[in-house]
Amino acid sequence: DALEGKISIGQLVMANMLFRQVAMQVRQVAPLLQRRVGYQASQNALREFLQKFRDAAALPESAIAEAGFSLEVRSVSCGAEGHGDILSDIDFALPMGSTLAIIGESGAGKSTLLKVLAALYRPRTGSVRLDSALQGKRVFLSQNEHLFGGSLRDNIVLGAETDRQQLGHLVEALGLSNLIQQHDSVLGDDMGRMHELSGGERQRVFLGRALLGEFSAVFLDEPSTALDASRRSAIAEMLADLAERALVVYSTHDEDLARAADFALLLRGGRIAEFGPASIMLRPRAPALDVLRHPPRAA
Repeated sequence: DALEGKISIGQLVMANMLFRQVAMQVRQVAPLLQRRVGYQASQNALREFLQKFRDAAALPESAIAEAGFSLEVRSVSCGAEGHGDILSDIDFALPMGSTLAIIGESGAGKSTLLKVLAALYRPRTGSVRLDSALQGKRVFLSQNEHLFGGSLRDNIVLGAETDRQQLGHLVEALGLSNLIQQHDSVLGDDMGRMHELSGGERQRVFLGRALLGEFSAVFLDEPSTALDASRRSAIAEMLADLAERALVVYSTHDEDLARAADFALLLRGGRIAEFGPASIMLRPRAPALDVLRHPPRAA
């Protein structure tokens, strides 16, 4: 058209500039559309993820209480899609009011089983059922908990209304009295010196959270890690007291803590190798003791 004289050179330049501006806007819109598609995909994935928890929380009540069981696990297999199962054909029932110690070598699937029982992981097959009286609040204590802003006392209570006397007894039993008196007055809301706490001290703070809360089921992953023998003995007694009002299940490599449980479950390669009363499974010269007395050395 410019050659035929229908538009001027100036108009052609202006049209070219307008085209570039439009093209630039289109290029800016394209990433936004891609983000919207990604957002919708993430939203759908989040809905599916939350639905798993709703499904787990809405497990149908069973007659396990009538049979005298607090926990019933039937034909459970669990693993990442396309990567094989970490747990295979897990099947057991825990008598009412009993504590359970899960033992096994590193990589046997202990942490995964705890997360399945705590409804953090959904099994690929099978079912996990709690007695209806235990369908309330559950807590899972991992080996990698976090400290939050606030005092050490705040980190145990986590904002809950707590009886001062009850808290005092717990703090004393955990051996945290001197620690809290020493650090609370210095730290306040400043957690900058948390690196000064030893692994055992941090572990005791985390244990306090689980032991103090009003939970109906408590799942603990290696609760005695970094604790000395005297502290482990105190923890075993507190877990026994806790079992009077809540389901208590924990994994451990500690022989004394395993013996303190009513029942023991030995995992080997993601499968149950043995399950029964701890007093029988961990009797002198029992095969299960080898896992506790000769744990694999760190690489």
